[in-house]
Amino acid sequence: MVSLALPLAAVTGCRNQKPGASDRSVAPEIALAAGPVYQFEPGTQSAPRYWSAAAGDLNGDGNMDIVVCNLRENVYALLGRGDGTFASPIQINGGAQVETCRLADLDGDGWLDLVTSAFFEKCIFVCRGRGDGTFDEPVRISLKTQPYDVIPVDLNGDGRVDLAANCFAKGETMGSVLILINLLDGRFGEPTGFTVGGYPIQMAAGDFTGDGRPDLAVSCQESASPEPTGRPDSVWLLVNIGQGDFNIGTKLECADPSSLVAADLNRDGFLDLLVDSAAVMLFMGNATGTFQEAVPIETTMRGLAVADLNGDGWPDVVVGNVCFRNCGDSPGAIGGDSLLMPGPELAMDPRCGEYPVGLVLENLNGDGRIDIVMVGTTGMLVFCNESQFDPH
Repeated sequence: MVSLALPLAAVTGCRNQKPGASDRSVAPEIALAAGPVYQFEPGTQSAPRYWSAAAGDLNGDGNMDIVVCNLRENVYALLGRGDGTFASPIQINGGAQVETCRLADLDGDGWLDLVTSAFFEKCIFVCRGRGDGTFDEPVRISLKTQPYDVIPVDLNGDGRVDLAANCFAKGETMGSVLILINLLDGRFGEPTGFTVGGYPIQMAAGDFTGDGRPDLAVSCQESASPEPTGRPDSVWLLVNIGQGDFNIGTKLECADPSSLVAADLNRDGFLDLLVDSAAVMLFMGNATGTFQEAVPIETTMRGLAVADLNGDGWPDVVVGNVCFRNCGDSPGAIGGDSLLMPGPELAMDPRCGEYPVGLVLENLNGDGRIDIVMVGTTGMLVFCNESQFDPH
């Protein structure tokens, strides 16, 4: 199901040779065991997909909970029991025809709130968390354009969580990112728009320029735009210049980009960018918000997440149902004595669908190891991390 752009080597014996790396001759293997399955009500869409999943403690019991949203249909909450299992999915009102869901404390009361994007409704919905795993009725924030994605992040450094939404307007060849500054108690100011490429799909926030401010990477599927743009598919970088203002930075060409993950994979102090596209593209970051030439991880799977799965201090990568161990060797290479090595392939349970469409990487049972939640088109499957290392 996965093929790499460069020749493969044995999965074991991954060496860390990067200067300044931790002292280890063989990286611990990643070991995962399939756990319980949680099924959702099937959607009515011709090809229902659970586009988005988010994790956080919704009821203050110290256990990780999960929120999952279906393309324009249902939103579910699954409360964690602290042992890697969850209570049965509870359908919640996250707004009408939502596309993506995120969790953040928007009003500063210490409880996680739910924010969703609603493309066809031309709005964002905010649902205040009650601290018991339930939410208030959604409050609509109307927009003049159609948002695909929304992410919560403090963009102006005032300690409050702001919102960034990437939007598309019918009849326009350019997309936009709308910035909504958090005024107080979860209220937001009027949106300020910044132009990006056509048909923006998803975003990732991270300090790509090293100035301490979170920048925004935006995937733009120009080729899928209803309005022909004549431009190639790409990822646009919006550089944060302070006070919620942005300049256009680097543009990275890659076919059919969707989800993005920012992480310092080679631990050089600069954020790298993984782009879920026709082939997952790895762009190693430089100090100035620029990137090295991309290295592809060719795969038919979608879904992208990053976390240290084997306790060696290096962030590993999960693409769809395949784990890649970070060896910390040559930056910008895959296979052989290099940065990423293919590890275990996780079997998708047919009760969850044919393939994963979303991933959550969190410690679900309190043992200090990062577990994997694989979300499919009709359900969710948990993989418990049994990698042999001391997490304490």
